[in-house]
Amino acid sequence: MEKNMEEKNKVTNLIKGALEEEDCKFRINFLIGGMMCEESNDTPEKIKKNQEWLNETVEFCKAYTGDKKEYLDHIKENIEKFLPVLEEELKMFENEEI
Repeated sequence: MEKNMEEKNKVTNLIKGALEEEDCKFRINFLIGGMMCEESNDTPEKIKKNQEWLNETVEFCKAYTGDKKEYLDHIKENIEKFLPVLEEELKMFENEEI
């Protein structure tokens, strides 16, 4: 359990760190895009891990109150639209195993 929290914290720490940089939108888009790309979601294990990280990112975005709130709300909305796609991908993998 403790390792799982460390992994989640790594994602939010990357976002927090990116928010302090001038090119924060590029950095965050790159991070989120990596979790959403097809190559990062080609096994059930990767899908589950990315679901965890993306859900943690959504929670971070919801809680964020700083000057980039509008941007993070946009990121949150995009992730929320994408999460059902990952769920469908996971179901397809599960159906193949049967």
